[in-house]
Amino acid sequence: MGLPLHYSTSGHVLVTMAGDNGPMNPLRSRAYHSYLLRVRRIQDQGRSAETWRFSLESPDGQERHIFATLDALTAFLAFLTDEERWDR
Repeated sequence: MGLPLHYSTSGHVLVTMAGDNGPMNPLRSRAYHSYLLRVRRIQDQGRSAETWRFSLESPDGQERHIFATLDALTAFLAFLTDEERWDR
């Protein structure tokens, strides 16, 4: 059984074990968010430069958000804490 993947063009991938309606869906809760942040440096294929990759994982391991850039990570965090979005 494969993991559901949710792609976006912003450099962010969401991997879920429980599905979109699972109890730990971060997009459904406004009061509390808890994640393990992982930061790693990888070698870009075909280049000598190294690049940073970021991921956030829920404490129960049911969700993992993978980010190709720091901008994508901070955009996701801004989205989670956007009060105007929650007040709609």
